[in-house]
Amino acid sequence: MNNVIEGLKADFARIDSNAGLHEFARKYALIDDGVKHASPQVYGSQAAVVGGVAVRITHRWYDPSGPFQNLPDVAKVALDLDGVRWSEIAYDE
Repeated sequence: MNNVIEGLKADFARIDSNAGLHEFARKYALIDDGVKHASPQVYGSQAAVVGGVAVRITHRWYDPSGPFQNLPDVAKVALDLDGVRWSEIAYDE
């Protein structure tokens, strides 16, 4: 199981775009978990059991712009393994 976790964490750390996120979800056969999120800033979450490990990613966004600034939105993705938050990444959208 440790090899599965290490592989998941390594692949997750390489995500730097929406395309990379979709590739990660495809590789590990993650599917929409059907959870309705209260925040409109949450795109959604996907989950699966991979090699005996419960995997969930939650994809959200935020706007770092302030007064007189126009900055790109930032995507944040959290990785939970067996219900524990292992990592979170961010990239410009």
